[in-house]
Amino acid sequence: MRLMAICLTVVFGAALGCGAGPADHSSQKPTVVLTLDSATAERGANGSVLFKCIATIENNTGSELKVQSKYFSPFDGLVLVVQDAGGRILMVQPYSLHQSPFGTRRYSLPLGKTTKELSIPVSNLPTAQARFKVQFVGTLEGSGVKQKLSSNVYEVSVQAN
Repeated sequence: MRLMAICLTVVFGAALGCGAGPADHSSQKPTVVLTLDSATAERGANGSVLFKCIATIENNTGSELKVQSKYFSPFDGLVLVVQDAGGRILMVQPYSLHQSPFGTRRYSLPLGKTTKELSIPVSNLPTAQARFKVQFVGTLEGSGVKQKLSSNVYEVSVQAN
């Protein structure tokens, strides 16, 4: 778990606010904005939690982006960060973990907002835990966009199945 936290900090540290310090981005408008619009969570009979999230990627680059993926959409480079109510990271899981890869393809991300429902089954979460905070972080592989994406944090209560 410690290694995962170290890797998360190295890869997504700035996106989660764990970077070297505060940066002044007040005059800089992000070229791509990631928003977590809503989320629900349902615990399955096997104890895993199915998170159903509505996420939006807003492309403000001035042109269509082509995102590279071995899976099914431009959202495949996102990672779900699951925290307890106090903000401690419990699990970091790629959105595409439960998918089967195929040959690399390029997906269009047009100007403006693109919204998608992302269903992510997560195992090994504390079974007594009924409330979580979730957030997406990630990149748009192959698009030329260098910024790390980071959504807002969304609080969710687990519904029993």
